Amino acid sequence: MSEPEITLYHSLTSVCSQKVRLTLAELGLGFQSRVMDLKKGDQFAPDYLKLNPNAVVPTLIDGTQVVLNSNTILQHLCARNAAHPLSTATVDRQELCSQWFERADRLHVAIHAITYVSVNREKLLALSPEQREQRYQNIPDPVRSARLRRIVDDGFESAPVLAALETLNEILPKLQTALRGYRCLTGDRATLADFAMFPFVHRLHLLGFDPLWEEGNLARWHGDMMQRPSFQTAIRTVVPASATDNFAASGKAAWPQLGVRFN
Repeated sequence: MSEPEITLYHSLTSVCSQKVRLTLAELGLGFQSRVMDLKKGDQFAPDYLKLNPNAVVPTLIDGTQVVLNSNTILQHLCARNAAHPLSTATVDRQELCSQWFERADRLHVAIHAITYVSVNREKLLALSPEQREQRYQNIPDPVRSARLRRIVDDGFESAPVLAALETLNEILPKLQTALRGYRCLTGDRATLADFAMFPFVHRLHLLGFDPLWEEGNLARWHGDMMQRPSFQTAIRTVVPASATDNFAASGKAAWPQLGVRFN
């Protein structure tokens, strides 16, 4: 059997990697897996930076084409498999999907800040000042580097975390409203919008932040998405139990400081 044409550089717990794996599973596409250990700094390796100068995951290679940015990868995969029901449903709801892609980009920044302050900040504070500075310097994007520095220095009171809370207060109600009367975000058929947004909601769930939506449309949609075979393939059987436990413990410790800030 020939090797798959697609190679995916990804992290097991990265939300953006998860939405690409979900879409690959939905489309029934095999791929060569290249797992990156972000804690060890695999994303900063010179060979990887040649593929992705942004030092982030995921990166997808399709034949000779290198595709960056998770939303772009999702759209590339559907264009590659234009006859698949997921692709045709996405085309039929293209304008709405585009709106959700924009929200997914903003939600990514917010979830990164929430995750970092809840789960990863203490680990960076445990490093020496020189080690922390090197970590900041390794990040090619100066805006992203400065954002991380502020989260580590100022914690739950940092500007990026406060902005993240504002984003969640804006977008979570939009999710609830979009799902009123529909099974999926753009109607009764799943589109790329669902897979672009689901991993961010699921990260909040893993952190134990379900009180942000408690019951209703969003809770039902999240549960439905977890029942899809692609979730089993791309997330449940892939993400280590130790990581899931760490999210839960960290989220429980962070909730008293974050929960009171939501509308």
